[in-house]
Amino acid sequence: MPWDARPGGGADGGPEGAGAARSRAQKQCRKSSFAFYQAVRDLLPVWLLEDMRASEAFHWDERGRAAAYSPSEALLYALVHDHQAYAHYLLATFPRRALAPPSAGFRCCAAPG
Repeated sequence: MPWDARPGGGADGGPEGAGAARSRAQKQCRKSSFAFYQAVRDLLPVWLLEDMRASEAFHWDERGRAAAYSPSEALLYALVHDHQAYAHYLLATFPRRALAPPSAGFRCCAAPG
């Protein structure tokens, strides 16, 4: 992950409050989530989408940690945006995990505003 979501773990190593660190991490999650939404919507190549999904944090899991999208969460985006190649890849590569329910912290990203 290119940023640290732990309280007090600023990128510059300086001290900062837990609230400020969490707020910055939440903002980064929203940015990453929207970037993934746009990438799927724009029908970018499967390899790029899968690289994004596996390496970025998009939402908060049940334990309060930043988490990447699961195959089932990525499949929802692929279905909404009719990205058939990505949907096929997810179903072929992760047959059970792609059909599992999304996590409790998952929310499909909507356009800001």
